[in-house]
Amino acid sequence: MEDFTQATIDRLWSQVQKLALASLNDRIRIHEHSSMTLAVDSQRLPEITEKIARFRSELLELLQSDRSQDDVYRLEINLFPITQIQPIKENIDG
Repeated sequence: MEDFTQATIDRLWSQVQKLALASLNDRIRIHEHSSMTLAVDSQRLPEITEKIARFRSELLELLQSDRSQDDVYRLEINLFPITQIQPIKENIDG
């Protein structure tokens, strides 16, 4: 991520969010959208991020063993603090 500028990361995030919203209109293909807010002991973050990395690795291994890929999906897993972050004020006027 060090090689990406913040503008590039913001643009990618915006594009991915638009794709996620558009996928809600696709009633044929399977999609899963979920999120959760949870309390975390910050000292366990290395363990938590390792589990996330292991899941991604196992999923990638499973999918690479499949020889008949016929579609492209995007998987996003986000873990970020929401405490002590200044909320973004939305422009109500427009």
